[in-house]
Amino acid sequence: MHPPPFRVQKQDGFHFLVTAACLIATAVLSRDPQAWAATPDASRAATFVGIKGRDTLFVERVRHVPGGFRGEVSVPHGGLWIRYRVELGPGERIRRYELDMTSMAGTARGDGPEPLLVARHERDSILIETQPGSGVSSRRLAVPPSAILATTEMAVFEQAIRHGLRLGRARVEFPMVSAWTGQRRDAAVVRKPGDKVRLETGRDVWEFALDRQVRIVSGTLVSGPEIPGVDPGGVRVVRLGPR
Repeated sequence: MHPPPFRVQKQDGFHFLVTAACLIATAVLSRDPQAWAATPDASRAATFVGIKGRDTLFVERVRHVPGGFRGEVSVPHGGLWIRYRVELGPGERIRRYELDMTSMAGTARGDGPEPLLVARHERDSILIETQPGSGVSSRRLAVPPSAILATTEMAVFEQAIRHGLRLGRARVEFPMVSAWTGQRRDAAVVRKPGDKVRLETGRDVWEFALDRQVRIVSGTLVSGPEIPGVDPGGVRVVRLGPR
């Protein structure tokens, strides 16, 4: 949870559901899970769109850059607008995550995201450094070698899946530490028949269809936390082309 001046409830599941759903799209997918190859230089460029029924819940635009990717998430009618920058490290892990964000309440027209925090995955710890005056304290968290740094953007979920699948087992479990809150959860990546994979974050469960480059093509929220006014049923997400 982020206290004033941002006034944002930053629980992992909330942004996750605020940014969830899809437009209907058709894709040609690999039916051979052994053909999946987490290619380090595969482009992450895309636009993820989420809907529930006729409501668009979020639009996430991702741009591929050398050594990582950058993204921007906007929520129609919600006032939330974030930008993030990701630097990748060995093993498909996120080495560094930077977050800029507007407030969900009181954002004036023309206001853009302001720097909020930087999270770094170091050898045996995760360091979260926040901006002065944000109302959120910086912290360092001891983590096991298997831990990954993650958030709830679709491009970051895709990165967690790539990390899990590269280990080659039917089910891979690992601690997932939120770059926003420092909260640790037990996560897992599970191979499903055909082109499917399940991502369990310890709070939410998603099922995704992937392409041959281990990129999310579409997904469905199977279960999620109980949040007033948000029903996870029927929440889907789809990856469109980068334009």
